[in-house]
Amino acid sequence: MATTNEKFLNFLENGIKAFSKKNTAETLGDRSTYVGSSDIGQCPRKAFLTKTMPVEASFQQELVFLRGHMAESVIRYGLQGGKIPFEEQVEVAGEGDHAFIKTHIDFVVNMGTENIVVECKSTNAIPETPYLSWILQVQLQMGLLRKSKKVERGIIAVINLNTGALEAFDVSFSEEMFQMALSRAKNLWEALETKQEPQAETGSLCSFCSYKGNCPALHKGADSLPLELEQDALRYAELQKAQKDAQKEADGLKSKLMDFMSATNTKKVQVQDLSISYSLMKGRVGVDSKALAEQHPEIFETLKTVGKDYGMLRIS
Repeated sequence: MATTNEKFLNFLENGIKAFSKKNTAETLGDRSTYVGSSDIGQCPRKAFLTKTMPVEASFQQELVFLRGHMAESVIRYGLQGGKIPFEEQVEVAGEGDHAFIKTHIDFVVNMGTENIVVECKSTNAIPETPYLSWILQVQLQMGLLRKSKKVERGIIAVINLNTGALEAFDVSFSEEMFQMALSRAKNLWEALETKQEPQAETGSLCSFCSYKGNCPALHKGADSLPLELEQDALRYAELQKAQKDAQKEADGLKSKLMDFMSATNTKKVQVQDLSISYSLMKGRVGVDSKALAEQHPEIFETLKTVGKDYGMLRIS
């Protein structure tokens, strides 16, 4: 008989946390002393509090971070297998008024005539177009790297490790977007220097934020979706409609098959590689809860169960 080994689970949890802490220190250093490219793409308030009031990540969050490292490994294997020269975890710092910026680029691929910045992302749902936060991150990386190398474009490689899906988005360098990224970095740095908490921004990751409990942006509610979630909402509506249309067609085909097999007393047939069987099931026994509550309220109150509250999303 198999039993849960809590001791081994605790061992793994502590080991993964220790690995994550050591890896972050070795590759990123003290993130409270500079503004990184990942900082400017996220909510300014979260980036500020992460540096000034750090919260220890839960084991589940550590696993999510580890998934990001796994995605980087997949890209690394592809680059190595393709025998393309590249550098990884390339540190590039800003100069002059932007000396407070430091970015760590996942990969810089040397194509001979140009260098390409490659940023890895791991997600459970690959968007049709890259999020603005991803683009700003890559624009900042390209802009800083252009001081020493020829860089005209970057690639955002997105992997769904659950399904094995892989997508790559080309991002051309834009001076306008680079300046926008620099502006966001400067605003965050000024907030850190003055110790003034910046204004929060709602986004797709708000539900995972460690500082959402007293977030003013979430407490007042939102009357619109972040741009990146608008794409998700539109895509969800498309899939929902396609699912309804497919279900309607499937129900019609199912009815035709059942009518034929019932009328001809056919139990099982083979169609190419498919095995199709038909059987008559006995009707389910149910209880009229409304009638029971009216006629026998005491019994109803004794036997009734109340499910947990749940969210409902409707799109029309």
